[in-house]
Amino acid sequence: MAAARDGDERPAGGVGLRALVREADAELAARLADATPPSGVRTFAGLPGFIRRSWGPGWALVGDAGYWKDPLTAHGLSDALRDAELLAGAIVSAACGLEDEAAALANYQATRDRLSADLFSVTDTIAGHRWTDDAIGDLLLRLSASMADEVAALAELEPVGAVVTLGRGPVS
Repeated sequence: MAAARDGDERPAGGVGLRALVREADAELAARLADATPPSGVRTFAGLPGFIRRSWGPGWALVGDAGYWKDPLTAHGLSDALRDAELLAGAIVSAACGLEDEAAALANYQATRDRLSADLFSVTDTIAGHRWTDDAIGDLLLRLSASMADEVAALAELEPVGAVVTLGRGPVS
């Protein structure tokens, strides 16, 4: 497996990077043989993800505002839309009197965190270069399964309009 460690700095000319590329792909290494980088080459093995509290009195966070997750898996927009859907349901549920506001928002956070847990774990493993060539296929399958679980959970949600009609009527 060809992998650089976070923060590895290579001298101008990328001697270490060239060795890494040669190990990974001889054809690409040959194409880059005469290239000269403009300055030193630096690697980045990603930062571990973290999740913030998603709500408080008078505020709520969705998507990237509520966490840091390496963008490598390109799931940020999906996270933002998922969180917006969950938050909308919580707000409508509280506004219609179906739940206390704090309970509704706590449920939003618990659901967001549950749906995010494996996505964060597998993203951190992939972005942190903590895998081998033999393991990456299984990690990508795990990522796909986590996304499928998320889609299934969202498909089971009641449409927000249905929540409104079950409560005290339309929110004005």
